[in-house]
Amino acid sequence: MISTQSLSSIKKLILIGVKIENIMPLFCKQCNDRRLPIFQYSEKITLWRCGKCENFVDPNDVIIRELTKSEKNGINDKLEKFRKDTISIPPEKMSRRKGVI
Repeated sequence: MISTQSLSSIKKLILIGVKIENIMPLFCKQCNDRRLPIFQYSEKITLWRCGKCENFVDPNDVIIRELTKSEKNGINDKLEKFRKDTISIPPEKMSRRKGVI
């Protein structure tokens, strides 16, 4: 058994080396707007899309491509369908809970 006095006399320096491989590109370099991750099923990778510039970048922060008109129309169609589906839900049920009383 080691006493606490002998533990206090032992001093060790522990160095931990960390290498960061990929930093997720959360903010756009061009407009400094927030990017959101979007999984591309056809390419099987996650690309990050800027909401303002509408371009996609890879995890290395290299611009891959821009949002196409068909993709934009698909996003707008899904948003419109969501609005139509949720219009029947009363506003008090759509609001977030304030807490448990």
